[in-house]
Amino acid sequence: MSGITSALNIAKNALLAFQTAVHVTSHNVSNVDTEGYSRQKIVTTPYPPSPSPVGPIGSGVKIDQIKRYFDVFLEANLNLKRTDLGFFTAEETGMRLVESIFNETGELGLSQLLNDFFSAWQTLSNRPEGLPERRLVVEKGKLLAENISEKFRTLKELEDNVGQKLKSIVEQINRLAKEIAEINLQITAAETGGHQANDLRDQRDRLIAELSKLAPIRYFENKDGAYNVILGRGFNLVDVDRSWELDLSGTEVYWVGHRGERARLTSQEISGGEFGGWLRILEQISDEWNHEYVSSTRAIIKEDGSPLFEDTTFRELGLSVGDTFEFSGTDHFGNAVSGSFRIESIEDLDKTVRDLLDEIEKAYGFTVTAYLKDGRIFIKDAYRGSGELEFAFTRSPLDFGRFDEPGLNYRVKELNLTGKLSAFAEELIRAINRIHSEGVGLKFFTGELEGTYQTADYIKTLPFFLDLNRNGSLFIWIKDPSGNLTPVRVDFELPSDALLTDVADQINAAILAQGFDPNQTVRATVRNGRLVFQAQEGWAFAFSNDTSGILASTGINVFFTGIDAASIEVNELLSVHPEYVAAARLDREAWRSEIPVTGLYRSRKAIVNPDSLIFSEPDHTLYVKFFDAQGKLVEELGVDVASGDSLADILDKLDALEGLRAYIDVEGRLVLGLDPNSSKSYAYFELGVEDPNTTGSFLAYLRDEGVWVPQYIHTGDPVNDSQIFSGLEPLVKPTQYVGNIGSLDPASLSFSGTLTIRYFNSQGEEVGSETFSGATNLQDLITAIDGSTNLKAYIDHGQVVMALDKGGAPPEIAYFVIESDDTARSWGKIKLDAGTPYELTFTMGTLENWVYDETGKPIDTDTANKVVDPFRVTLTTDQGLIQIVNKYNATENARWGLSAEIDANGRLLVKTTGLYDTRSFVVTDAFRREAFSGTVYANRFDSDTNTWYFLTDEAVSTGDSFSPQDIVINYQDADNNIVHTETLSFGASFTLNDFISQLRSLDSDGDGQADFEVKEDDSGRLVIRVKDSDRNNDGRPDWVRFRLESSLGTTEEGNLATYLARRVFGRTQALADTLQGFDIKSGDNRNALRISDLSDSKREALGEASLYDYYTAVVGEIGVAGKRVSEAKTFMEDLIKQLQLMRDSISAVSLDEEMANLMKYQQAFAAAAKLLTTTDEMLMTLIESKR
Repeated sequence: MSGITSALNIAKNALLAFQTAVHVTSHNVSNVDTEGYSRQKIVTTPYPPSPSPVGPIGSGVKIDQIKRYFDVFLEANLNLKRTDLGFFTAEETGMRLVESIFNETGELGLSQLLNDFFSAWQTLSNRPEGLPERRLVVEKGKLLAENISEKFRTLKELEDNVGQKLKSIVEQINRLAKEIAEINLQITAAETGGHQANDLRDQRDRLIAELSKLAPIRYFENKDGAYNVILGRGFNLVDVDRSWELDLSGTEVYWVGHRGERARLTSQEISGGEFGGWLRILEQISDEWNHEYVSSTRAIIKEDGSPLFEDTTFRELGLSVGDTFEFSGTDHFGNAVSGSFRIESIEDLDKTVRDLLDEIEKAYGFTVTAYLKDGRIFIKDAYRGSGELEFAFTRSPLDFGRFDEPGLNYRVKELNLTGKLSAFAEELIRAINRIHSEGVGLKFFTGELEGTYQTADYIKTLPFFLDLNRNGSLFIWIKDPSGNLTPVRVDFELPSDALLTDVADQINAAILAQGFDPNQTVRATVRNGRLVFQAQEGWAFAFSNDTSGILASTGINVFFTGIDAASIEVNELLSVHPEYVAAARLDREAWRSEIPVTGLYRSRKAIVNPDSLIFSEPDHTLYVKFFDAQGKLVEELGVDVASGDSLADILDKLDALEGLRAYIDVEGRLVLGLDPNSSKSYAYFELGVEDPNTTGSFLAYLRDEGVWVPQYIHTGDPVNDSQIFSGLEPLVKPTQYVGNIGSLDPASLSFSGTLTIRYFNSQGEEVGSETFSGATNLQDLITAIDGSTNLKAYIDHGQVVMALDKGGAPPEIAYFVIESDDTARSWGKIKLDAGTPYELTFTMGTLENWVYDETGKPIDTDTANKVVDPFRVTLTTDQGLIQIVNKYNATENARWGLSAEIDANGRLLVKTTGLYDTRSFVVTDAFRREAFSGTVYANRFDSDTNTWYFLTDEAVSTGDSFSPQDIVINYQDADNNIVHTETLSFGASFTLNDFISQLRSLDSDGDGQADFEVKEDDSGRLVIRVKDSDRNNDGRPDWVRFRLESSLGTTEEGNLATYLARRVFGRTQALADTLQGFDIKSGDNRNALRISDLSDSKREALGEASLYDYYTAVVGEIGVAGKRVSEAKTFMEDLIKQLQLMRDSISAVSLDEEMANLMKYQQAFAAAAKLLTTTDEMLMTLIESKR
């Protein structure tokens, strides 16, 4: 309705509108510096017009809304950039802290300390006997170790600080989520009238902006004006008035659902914001992130509501006898794994879940750790880095669910910084200790040496267990009170679940087998979980060539203690006793005997009246063969010996030969030797006669006097010459002889005359003799010898075996020799007749040469099997002592990289040739220890299958036949307990092939799989392996080794067990033990050089990088990453500034604009007031006119 009333109403509304406008403007001006405030402005519209006769007339103004100037799209984009900036800010801060830890400037940078450490080893190699140089190595090692451990400690402190930062962020996120939910509720209530709650929305958007800096979020507005907020990759954070919380456990962050469900948040789920940046820093510095794991999808909750624990018994879980867990998977390297755990008895119900987890670890070869967390099973890889770990239960009375849920499993893409530092430290410890443990210092260890690493009984808990070669070997060098050295080879047979006491027992068994009583000499024991070596008074020990890794893994003779960057230190023993710094090695590049083996011989005692000692044999020629240092015959000379010549006469004639000296010295002793002043290239000589049956008493006399010149039968053709005396018996001190008559019938080899056995003590003095006569053939003779209380002997499959019977012989007898009844009293042969004269000669010992390449890796001389075999030099009675040189130098043996010669002092010298791969070697003695045994046992260990097997050292013939007998086969577990027995019966003349066939056919559990695998390898050696170790088909091995026993017992002839046992070699003390020459060599720097060479050697564990290159690459990565993050942060800051300017152009308060608006509103308000006054006056005039 038009008129004065309408005009008054229009003026009133205008006043109210401009009053509100001024109010809004005042609100804008007062919030000009309020962060996140969006300016507001009233939006006015005309009231609907009123009808009038002249047409619609306007009704004035009304406020439609108070508009909030806010760009949703721009704000969302700005929040995304805030998230990125928060991420880069946190990461930059973290990287700067990391860069400060890996600061390489100055002399104390780790790379410089590493160079200094290896330089110290190089300095020591230049003067390996120097104590100052050893102290320098120790001090440089300490500086290096302290720097590494300090870096690790600082990284751990940084990890703890990051944990505190995460705690603060988690608290902030929880607070913001709660506040957003509360504001959501206020907004929905405030906007029920259809108008926006602008200030509440600003407040909420400020919280969203703050939250965006902390974490990556997605948010959207519902129809009621409330925000729903999603965290990271789909985790609800706010839904209208509800909020979810995050929980921090240690440094692990979990999203917690309203029903208690939990999901771990990593930088994969939270990829931005400060939260994501600090998670990423954490994942770069925490070692936990270097190990993969798989976990079950279901948690087992007990009836009382508590989760499953490792000490929970199967009885508590309601399981029954017969319940079985079966599982399968793959290890870190993708190798298939399977196993089972069965509740066998009522007693087993008291076993715990930990027993099941132990079985899982065992099936994986202890390359994983199995544990429980919140009722779920976790299988964690013990190896760092990316692998192929998988696990699943194929059968289980408990439902653990699946183990293939990506969200619950963790896979390593790349080692983080701590992982790389740890890998560097571990490889440094591993590399240095592995070499150092095989070396020797200035002296041997005496008293006691305790390992630095401790284990809880099982070797699987040793820190470097994964490096063990459980069927490797090592040498323990035992020094007796007289200074004599003996290398004792220990061949380990260690199952994956072996105890440390098993290690000690096997070491002691090897020492005992070598002829030493561990309790009286050197022994190994275990104390408080550590391996300990103990030497009795006067005894000492050292180590070399540890291919097993036992020394480094137990901390014996190591340079560094500790196992990683956190615990690395220099062995305190070396700080106190730097003389134990192992700069030298005991394996040899050249082995020179300590005593001469030829060149000069002296009688044991003075010769009385050499002129009156007459030799009445017929006239004959006494020959002398001269050889050069390499064993080649140079020439043969002779002197005529007349019947009736005295000892002095013969010596004068020999002394007249150029290059030879023969005389009685000032002490009255007979001396025969090479002339040191001669120009001849003689290094070795032998004496010979043509007919030892009628001549040679002079030669026999020499042996009686201890003048051990080798002697031979001259034939005119050196190729056909045979031996009277090899010269080796006094050095070898043989206790066993093995001859070979091939296919000849021993009963057809006739014998006449006598055979004398002479017994000697360890000093080479004769202590008795025994004569055998009356036998008509070899069989009778051997039977007679076997009847002696001092000896035992037999003939089997062409082999004639004679040995000292240590059970019956007096203890003073150390060895014996075989002597014929000719004039020369030839040693080492039995003269027989097989239609023509036949001489049976013998093998009396073997030198085993264990050869190694430049890295210390053993070189196998027979690759037809998995066993590392030595290069063997057989010592026989049918050749002179020079046979040793000739056999080393034989063309067919050149591939083993060794040669031999006689040096200028008559000492044997064996050395590497530099050809092929051989760079060092160890010489030991061997013989057929079990040649009289009626039992064969599995003598080798296969660490791949954790089973023992039998392997002969010599070839067999499957056509060889045997006497009727039963072979009892004992199936044994790892502790030698018999779990089953089978008996194979054989009739007359059964062959080895018959035995093999029957053994192959054994299937004691009837499951269709043979118990044994039997074959000849490519070298003709017999191999018997366990094939079906699971007799009850429960998935677990019931037997892993075996023993074969013949019903013939100690009857060796025709005995299959003895036949096989005789073809296995064992260690002994013989020629090498006599010759010595093993002690530490002055100036030996080989171990120091090997360690110094590690500075640039490529390490497989470090991706074929050297230690130095690997570490510098890590430092470089840190620098590059820090620069990248800083550049990204700077770019993001600039971008946010631009976006903020754009936002401010829309939402920010402009004082100029607000002042202009204020003036406009003020004038409009004044005009409206004037309008109201004027209209009021008009109304009053109208009223007055009507009065």
